[in-house]
Amino acid sequence: MHCSPNNIEPLPATSCDARETVIITATPPDSLQLDSFALDTIAVNGDTLSLEVTHGGGCKEHTYALYMSPGVFLESFPVQANLYLQHNANGDACKALLRKKVCVNVRPIAALYEKFYQRRDPIRINVHGHLPARPGEKLSVLYQP
Repeated sequence: MHCSPNNIEPLPATSCDARETVIITATPPDSLQLDSFALDTIAVNGDTLSLEVTHGGGCKEHTYALYMSPGVFLESFPVQANLYLQHNANGDACKALLRKKVCVNVRPIAALYEKFYQRRDPIRINVHGHLPARPGEKLSVLYQP
């Protein structure tokens, strides 16, 4: 890919292939964050959570992982799960504006809920962004396992 500030990588087609699975952990969220990104949109279709993110780069491959931290639910109705996207730019210093669609299987969250509560109910998923200029930014979606 050419490294130019004017290059914006197009988003993939609307289908979402969730090859990765959410990781449930007790690791503090601050320890999970690596490189900054803007969280643009989130949506859920079945057990697949799709996230659209924007960040700089363009010269190296970027990787993503999604964590539920802590591995417990916030007691409300519906219960809530806090998720944190980890973005690893792998030292990419290029300045092109990249838009990416990240797809993750969130079925482990439903399995954890069923283990704790012995039933299936909707779960509010809160995905937290990671831009130092906008701390606390999050988007939410209702997940019906």
